[in-house]
Amino acid sequence: MSMERNSFRDRREGYTDKAVVIRCVRKDQSAVTIKLYYLSNGSARLGFWIQGKEYLLPVGVILKALADTTDHEIYVSLSCCYNETYEGVKGSVGTQLVGERVKIILDEVREMSLFTRGECLQHIGNLFYAAEAFLFYRSDFSARQPRFIAKPGSAVARSLDYDLYEVQSVVPLGSSFRKPAQVELVKKIIADKNPPTQISLAVENMLKTGRLVTQSGLDLQQRAGMTVQAERLNFLRFISHFRAVHRGASFAGLRTTTVRKLLPESWGFICPVHTPDGEPCGLLNHMSSTCHAITVDWLDPREDAITMTTSNSSVKYSRQGWHRWKTPCIPLNPYHS
Repeated sequence: MSMERNSFRDRREGYTDKAVVIRCVRKDQSAVTIKLYYLSNGSARLGFWIQGKEYLLPVGVILKALADTTDHEIYVSLSCCYNETYEGVKGSVGTQLVGERVKIILDEVREMSLFTRGECLQHIGNLFYAAEAFLFYRSDFSARQPRFIAKPGSAVARSLDYDLYEVQSVVPLGSSFRKPAQVELVKKIIADKNPPTQISLAVENMLKTGRLVTQSGLDLQQRAGMTVQAERLNFLRFISHFRAVHRGASFAGLRTTTVRKLLPESWGFICPVHTPDGEPCGLLNHMSSTCHAITVDWLDPREDAITMTTSNSSVKYSRQGWHRWKTPCIPLNPYHS
């Protein structure tokens, strides 16, 4: 989805108000949003969020790091997207303009002295390694023990939300990191940092206050207003809250009434009558009597066909077919957001 916002110019110097945004959702409904910012010099930056912080990387570095290919193949793959059918459409660009932008992107990578895929991967790894070192090892950069723990236990550290670095003294320096020690380390992390009461209190606090405490953000537009306080005026009013649909706490502070309107595409799903008065009017709605929430993933046999096709494309990867490498699988499920 293409967007134009003045806030994009505030990212850094040279950024324009134009960007392309894509939101990718996994099977477990966890999502990540990626933005492609357009620069005033014709280049672009890829923006993604990690632990609540946005990282911006040159697009050319990302393209060369994804596949072991040449600059000519990247140029041909990116400049062949022009279609004469959309020649008269507003905002459409020709092959010449796209080719000039691709040259700018590739020249930017060469100016950074990055020529191979390995050099691009090493460049990206150095950036993120420096960021992690600043976050976790700022007390002693020359200490060998943090690096000793981080390398064999990086997978465990990611899954346990960086708690591994806080108990890095469990394994003595110079001892071998065998499987029994690894198991004991994981047990100590779970026992010390994630007691049963802590998890239950976190869920209870979210249900009471409606505020979600998370470091990653979970790619949600808001962290407050996750719950609605049920009003006990009468029994029917009380049970109606269990069929409530809230548009979001971010819309409550807007002075416009556009977000509170019941649009035609919501007819049959949202009840046009039962909505409370006052501040939540139009934001706190209820599902209609014939509407039911789907809790089981809707399967489509065409998804398997698309997945099989993309798998074959990745197996038949060649230098002549670089643009078909790892073709994204588009979900055909209408219930997916």
